[in-house]
Amino acid sequence: MRRTLVVILALIATLGMLAPPAMAQAPTPKVTITGILDTVNAWNHNVSYSDNNITSQHDREWYSRQRFRPDFTFELGKAKAVWGVEMDVAWGQASFSDTASAGSAFGSSTKTGTTANFDLNTDTNVTIETKWLYTSFPVPWVPMANTITLGAQPWAATYKPGVLATGDFPGVNWVIDWAPGIRSHLAYAQIEEEVNAAAAGGTTSAMNRGDDFAIVVSVEVSPMKGLDLRPIYSYLYANGLTSGAARANTSSLPNLGIATYTRSGDANDIYTAVGRSVFRPDDKEHRHTFGIDARWKWGNLSIDPTVLYQRGSRESSASINSSGTAYELGSTAATSGASNRTAEITAWLVDVRAAYQVGPLNLGLLGMYSTGNSANSNVRQTIQYFQPISTDTLYTVGWSELLTAGIDYLTQMHTGAAPGNPLSMGSTIGYDKYGRTGFAVRAIYDLTPSFSLRGIVNAYWTAEEVDTNVSTGFLGNRGVYDAKTAAQCAVAAPGVNCDRPQGDDSYLGTEVDFGFTWRFAPGLTLDGVYAHLFAGPARDVAPTVFQKAKDAEDVSYAALRVRYSF
Repeated sequence: MRRTLVVILALIATLGMLAPPAMAQAPTPKVTITGILDTVNAWNHNVSYSDNNITSQHDREWYSRQRFRPDFTFELGKAKAVWGVEMDVAWGQASFSDTASAGSAFGSSTKTGTTANFDLNTDTNVTIETKWLYTSFPVPWVPMANTITLGAQPWAATYKPGVLATGDFPGVNWVIDWAPGIRSHLAYAQIEEEVNAAAAGGTTSAMNRGDDFAIVVSVEVSPMKGLDLRPIYSYLYANGLTSGAARANTSSLPNLGIATYTRSGDANDIYTAVGRSVFRPDDKEHRHTFGIDARWKWGNLSIDPTVLYQRGSRESSASINSSGTAYELGSTAATSGASNRTAEITAWLVDVRAAYQVGPLNLGLLGMYSTGNSANSNVRQTIQYFQPISTDTLYTVGWSELLTAGIDYLTQMHTGAAPGNPLSMGSTIGYDKYGRTGFAVRAIYDLTPSFSLRGIVNAYWTAEEVDTNVSTGFLGNRGVYDAKTAAQCAVAAPGVNCDRPQGDDSYLGTEVDFGFTWRFAPGLTLDGVYAHLFAGPARDVAPTVFQKAKDAEDVSYAALRVRYSF
């Protein structure tokens, strides 16, 4: 299906280039450079982006860094090519090397999200990342105005960032203006590519994570002035393991980032890890999302509602020990016959935001709800938590500093652990498998045209109560209870029920932010913020499995950023 789509779009582009050129003067080539240079100084306490343990306040950080993000645009008539690059460098040597080498984990030489350090003399081999590399042009023989974009490019799938597909992707996007007020979008994203296919039975391969892709189709309709409606349909196909951005690495059903799969004997495929490797090359996921994104502006009032519904299925396999014996996830009993499970996907996301402008004061309100699984549910049988294709950590951006990207967008709660961390709600929307519901209020006051103050308060709960008497690694894992032994139960702390998983609390906490923005010179902006999270009991976790939970501690964060825009 995906190859057919690519061939069709390639033919459209080819035919467009073969169309007879009009007899006119050749356009003049033009090159422009735009972008930003950020300098950030940030402090945080108990953000827990590396250890996931919010009950311990030992993690503190105060650091500075820079991000350079230029875009080079090459235009010739209506066609253009764009190369967007990014460099992220921290101040001061933070590890054994100034640069994260190709053989090490991304960002391992310094703070997660940066790839190099400036030390004394600053002659650092800075890693240059390519964010965008695409060409964009109209297809001449199509009678309607249209633009097709090929390559690594930004998503433009929704009005609101972070609800379904946000960030960047490699693939194709075709936009057609059918009539005034009617525009269609067709995007195809290649998530993973099985260039050198491995046998589904499990032979060793350097890359056998499957041939994963996503398609997003939407139509923008403006039936009246100020009202825009955007019905959306998306389909995601995953074969075996897939990107952590598209499938969160929930504690209930790990989506490990290992690149290879071998049959019995692989250290990554042993039962002692309570069924860690549960996606094999022949396990498939089909995820359909239907819904609508809308925006309505009436005078000083604006309302932006989004409603998305997911259906589909996901296959997962049992764990296999070194002797080749298959075990059900989280069980010490060997299975007989086929060990695969198919889970039905049924999930909702509702997100409504409103704003009202009164002179220099802008008041905003956000309300959201995403469904979740109960503590006693097995996600190998049913999946009720909403899964975006990619959020780029931007869900509720502008409404929080700790839960999503803020002024220091590399410091968010729980983002420093494995990709697709289920506790990073800017990435996964919900909290592990439990979903999320809550609200935020925001006020922005313009003291002058160049200086504004803002304040934000948000409070969130999980849609289903969290089982807090387990460690973060097993937060939503029904299987860990099924695998318990009498000895484990005997040493459990008083008050802990280890007979079955049960919900203990749903309140995640309340965050309060105070900040300012000062545009003090042409192209230069100073942003500052202080944020504090009063942690709720749903964030409590136990030191180890079957021990009584420890209380979650508060989180603090402050940042200053000078941004030069050009």
